[in-house]
Amino acid sequence: MGAGVALVGAAAVLAVGAARPIAEPAALPAAAPNQLVADGVRYAVGLPGDVVVVADWSCTQQATAAVLRPSTGALFVFDAWAVSGAPTTARPVDADPGAVDLSPGASCGRAELVHPDGTRHPVDTAP
Repeated sequence: MGAGVALVGAAAVLAVGAARPIAEPAALPAAAPNQLVADGVRYAVGLPGDVVVVADWSCTQQATAAVLRPSTGALFVFDAWAVSGAPTTARPVDADPGAVDLSPGASCGRAELVHPDGTRHPVDTAP
């Protein structure tokens, strides 16, 4: 679906959708694009231009990151956060060319891919 989905800060890209933990850089900008903090750890997720949203995508009562790549419409979901010594892989969920935004659906395991005209494409995100 697309290359370069990254969970970095606590992880670095190994391959398409794969990540392995590394030490966090000492001085990350406070408001850099595609950065978020989860459980006190700062992560850089995806590439510039990607849309990153945190929600319970797998109905596990644990919020994780999802990445929409507007350039391709590809949607990827991380089922866990990268931790030291444990790689994390994002799984491809769907592709909707033309989608420019991502929002959680009305319940866990659901997302909505949003088009510029406001139309929404519902997507199942649970494994």
